[in-house]
Amino acid sequence: MKLKGLVWFFTITLILISVYQLSFTWVVNNHEKKMKLKAEKTVAMTYPGVIGEKKDALVQKTFQYYLDSTRDEKIYPVFGTTYQKSKENELNLGLDLQGGMSVTMNVSLDGLLKSLSNNPKDPALIKALNTTNTEKLTSDLDFITLFVQVFKQQNPGVSLASVFAGAGKTIKLNDNDQTVQSELQAIAKTAINQTYKVLLKRIDQFGVASPSINLDATKGIINVELAGVQDPVRVRNLLQASAYLQFWEVYNISEIGKNIDDADKALADYLSGVSMDNKKANDTTKATLDSAKLLANEHPLANVIHFIGPQQDRNGKPSYYPAIASVELKDTALANKYLDMDVVKNNFPANIKFLYGLEQKNEKSGQRYFELYAIKTVPGTDKAKLEGEGVEDSKADYDESGRPAIKMQMTPAGSRTWAKLTSDNVGRPIAIVLDDIVYSAPNVNGPIEGGNSEISGNFTVEEAQDLASILKIGKIDAPAKIIQEQIVGPTLGKESVHGGEMAFIISFLAIFILMLVYYNTAGWIANIALVFNLLFTIGILSALGATLTAAGIAGLVLTIGMAVDTNVIIFERIKEELARGKSHQQAVSDGYKRSYAPVIDAHVTVFLTAAILFYFGLGPVLGFATTQMLGITLSLFCGILISRLVTDIWMTRERHFKYFTGFSKKIFQHASFKFIEYRKVAYVISIFVLIFGVGSFINGFNKGVEFKGGRSYTIQFDKVVKSDQIRDELKAALDGDNVVLKTVGDDKHLDITTSYLKGVDNADSAVESRLYQGLKAELPAGLTVQQFVKNNIQSSQVVQPIISKDLEAGAIKAVIFAILAIILYIFLRFRDWRYSLGTIVALLHDVFVALAVFSFFKNIVPFPLEIDQHFIAAILTVVGFSMNDTVIVFDRIREDSHAMKGASKASIINRAINDTLSRTIMTSATVFLTLLALFIFGGEVTRGFSFAMLIGVITGTYSSIFVAAPILMEFAKDKPLGMARIKSKEVKKTSKSKLTETK
Repeated sequence: MKLKGLVWFFTITLILISVYQLSFTWVVNNHEKKMKLKAEKTVAMTYPGVIGEKKDALVQKTFQYYLDSTRDEKIYPVFGTTYQKSKENELNLGLDLQGGMSVTMNVSLDGLLKSLSNNPKDPALIKALNTTNTEKLTSDLDFITLFVQVFKQQNPGVSLASVFAGAGKTIKLNDNDQTVQSELQAIAKTAINQTYKVLLKRIDQFGVASPSINLDATKGIINVELAGVQDPVRVRNLLQASAYLQFWEVYNISEIGKNIDDADKALADYLSGVSMDNKKANDTTKATLDSAKLLANEHPLANVIHFIGPQQDRNGKPSYYPAIASVELKDTALANKYLDMDVVKNNFPANIKFLYGLEQKNEKSGQRYFELYAIKTVPGTDKAKLEGEGVEDSKADYDESGRPAIKMQMTPAGSRTWAKLTSDNVGRPIAIVLDDIVYSAPNVNGPIEGGNSEISGNFTVEEAQDLASILKIGKIDAPAKIIQEQIVGPTLGKESVHGGEMAFIISFLAIFILMLVYYNTAGWIANIALVFNLLFTIGILSALGATLTAAGIAGLVLTIGMAVDTNVIIFERIKEELARGKSHQQAVSDGYKRSYAPVIDAHVTVFLTAAILFYFGLGPVLGFATTQMLGITLSLFCGILISRLVTDIWMTRERHFKYFTGFSKKIFQHASFKFIEYRKVAYVISIFVLIFGVGSFINGFNKGVEFKGGRSYTIQFDKVVKSDQIRDELKAALDGDNVVLKTVGDDKHLDITTSYLKGVDNADSAVESRLYQGLKAELPAGLTVQQFVKNNIQSSQVVQPIISKDLEAGAIKAVIFAILAIILYIFLRFRDWRYSLGTIVALLHDVFVALAVFSFFKNIVPFPLEIDQHFIAAILTVVGFSMNDTVIVFDRIREDSHAMKGASKASIINRAINDTLSRTIMTSATVFLTLLALFIFGGEVTRGFSFAMLIGVITGTYSSIFVAAPILMEFAKDKPLGMARIKSKEVKKTSKSKLTETK
């Protein structure tokens, strides 16, 4: 083996990277267990009489406080890594494994266009926007382009400039339609990016350790995952709220200095003087503090909130620093608790409101902190004296000293308010606030009468551009609306983790034992490669910051089966070489050498389908595709290079692995089945497959909520329920909607899918209330709607029509592209259209079988058979796996056609199939076993996926033998089977032999 040193280098490097990366998960879990135990002890000592849900809530809040307070504590002494840094490097679990909420949001650009127009109530504009929203369901065009097309069709001869002239002072009345469209797209892009940035700030309020938020700027789609979030209603309201730009007056430290002292003293007296018996159970402040430190702390407020002293200029006059204090990141949770307590609030003016600025970092100490501002609110309203609609335009520029600055232009009405506001605050700061975050608080040098302002300071160019965007877009109504939502309860998440672990362990043990039983001591090579493959896959996933989901675990389980396929192909070839009388060393060398092509082919086909799935998929299937691509790539490295390295190390000591066992010698040896002679029987079967496959479209499918839109709920009951008994009650409660009911796991769990109020925003509570009414007879007496939602709804999913159509179109494209990609690869690989034709027929055969089963058995099997993203993932994987077997057979047909000159094509094809039968069955068996474990133990999330894959493995093996090969036979006629490539090889060999003789 060449380049052994390089293989050693990469192997050791990958081991170190994987172990290092996964060590963070172990360290973080240990730290969180300690903090959880500490929180439980604290609550037990502080509130001995509190039990049940109240105690759980106290423990959770106290636990979160301890995590926040140890954020910058070094918990990994070996590397000196803090908890926060270690948390960022751990392997994250997806919401389907720990519970939480996932939403897909669409930035609402119709409101943006209304705010940009000269007349938001213009009937022509409103009609065009309504039509655009309807057509967007089935169009791939971006919203602005589609709107322009619709508006022109409905209003021929009317220019876009007449509707939008003056918007942001960038669209002129004489601009042509193309110019206006380009400017609208630019503004829309800025609005989408600004909405994304606002959401980034908002998700920090949910207390989620590792939130995920991703933007698809082209589609205006934002995906948010909040694992472990406890309040879905709050999440919906906060994420969908419009961002408001406001200009506030502020208090300075000298004006509220006495208030701060009084509040600090009152808080100290309260914390030390109130007995535990008189404390309310929902006040967690004392539960989050050590009692000894609490009693000794004379300035609890000032110790957490670092107030600044009164400022003076060089002449001794008061100087107004915008912020009144700073708060370290780790102390923000406790600071918020203190500021929200009545004993503190009662000592401050009634119109004061505390807001944080942007996160900052001390370059010397590395400490992260926020500046705290005291805002003067307007009594009786939550609006400021000047709001975002008063800003006409803003842009990043430079001041007279050449420093980055922001130029701002007010509207006529805004100019008047701005003049009054600046006149009243000369020498004082005015806070510029977006979404309750202070982005800047510039001092007013003098009254600004004309509406033109310049904001200068120590801005970087990027900071100036960001603030200009905030000022410009702050007046635009472009909120993000939830178009797809999934909620998973913590109980269901734990069940998914347990099911995934069981499937993983059982499949691993099954493959581990099978390799030893079938390949004797050589099975240890496959098992060593398998262990390294899994270690590297999980380690690199963690290093990449990937999130492990239930679908990702399914990808890992499938990787176990596919990882050993490489070794199966190589071992079977070595066995053939040994059977021909070659020495062990020569057999191993030839076995590896002649297995490279089929091994690479098999991996390329599977990787192609996974890559296409990754490109077109959304949500959980992305985790599956990522895991599969990574696992397949590492399988090549481990299955070929590490396996060969282990083999060579063993053989240098004049020892050899054994590749045969008594069991493996008895089966598939000297197989001589007449497969081609039975092709007509196979054709009849394939005709029935075609009929049922086409018939499946007539019979119909159970589309998942992802593809048809609506709402889906997994409901847990305390007793066995029959779906037929509650169907009529639900139909009546949901205004005649025909709900789809499916048993999940056992008869105490039902999956309920409804189209009631589909496409209606903010209708979740209404649907949940109707569900409660329909199920009331099966629920415990006295159970309220709120208790039903919290305790009985284990998971829910909401998909609006705009995203369901997009998902369905993406799924169809993914399948088509996958089939075309594999056909093209087979053609390039074999340079013969007959091989591609056999591939097409075999792939369609496999897809039709899966479709027929999911259509005609949808109401027969005791588990859901739905056409959803998981099904599409299964189909694409089946397509890639089916080509695995087909390529191996094709490759051997081409090889045997050269070795068996003069033999009939039927004999050549039969010989090729028989010679590869052992590896075909073994590769299918390894994948089948892992999928069977996933199907039985993996849980409901992956059951439909694993069932489709089980069907695909069986049909893929069948089609490789009885469909693809016979099609090649039928169209071969008098032409040789791949002789063109063989001839080129012969010429090369001949010329090489002549060179040898010349030497």
